[in-house]
Amino acid sequence: MKARVLPLGVDIGATRIRVAASQRSTDGVALRGVAVRDVYDGHEREDLADDHLSGLLADAVDELGVRERRVVAGVGLPDAFLRSVDFPKMTAVERRRAAQFEAQRLVPLEPDQIIVRVADGEAPTVLGVARRESIARRAAIIRKAGLIPIAIDNEALALRRVLTECDAIVDIGCDRTIVHVFGEHLPLSQLVHAGGRSVTDGIAHDLAIDTLSAERRKKILGVAGAGENARAELVGEIVASLAVARERRSAPGRIALVGNGARLAGLASEISANLGAQVECGIAAFLRAGTYPDDVIRAAAPDWTLACGLSLWESSG
Repeated sequence: MKARVLPLGVDIGATRIRVAASQRSTDGVALRGVAVRDVYDGHEREDLADDHLSGLLADAVDELGVRERRVVAGVGLPDAFLRSVDFPKMTAVERRRAAQFEAQRLVPLEPDQIIVRVADGEAPTVLGVARRESIARRAAIIRKAGLIPIAIDNEALALRRVLTECDAIVDIGCDRTIVHVFGEHLPLSQLVHAGGRSVTDGIAHDLAIDTLSAERRKKILGVAGAGENARAELVGEIVASLAVARERRSAPGRIALVGNGARLAGLASEISANLGAQVECGIAAFLRAGTYPDDVIRAAAPDWTLACGLSLWESSG
């Protein structure tokens, strides 16, 4: 059977845009390529214009050299979440109305500010809620790049799609970290208001240097005697979030770190020592089976994982 091209997975992050191209054949799914564009260089920044982000996205797709124009993007905390709700027996219409009411109870926003979806026929009912503005903005950026948004997926589900063997996934971004713990049904996701930027700011403060210099130093040396307190606070908050998961669910035994911040040297071993669990940088088998050399995969996998998971959205349907 001829390989079928899957939609592009697009991760629009605070510091980077990542685009993953994949295909599906009788041998399974395979990664065709990933293109990355930086949108933030370490300087203090205002919100970047959507036209600029669209241009970067279009340029990344051009680099991949693919004809595919369908796109699946992602959204996660604090702009979207999943919940399981035990509704009594009711019709599909009644269930959707009840879901809308439940969403308004959980989110302090007006009904026209949120999008609510339910998975009919599931028990318990799966409730998905997202800020309408966040969905609309992602779709607009994609369209301005000359692409076609076909779905906005929940980030926790996209990550799980490529890291199936992990009990928990910790996504360390620039300004936030999200801890996803997986159980029988839905992931339990918790937001930590700290990320790689916190460590950069700590280095800048300790050495009295500008943020850009601190970011460059972090990439080369890690903390190396500066930013230690900020790093310890980040580790402490991640460990605390995982400890909460232990109280609500079974203890996560295997934990994967993803996101650009996951590449901070020694972070996985430090979290492991504090938690007493296996912690590693997430490298999906899907990535290892691609065309990139092992050293490239080891270095880039944490940063590419979400985009790759989004690119497999159609294959999981």
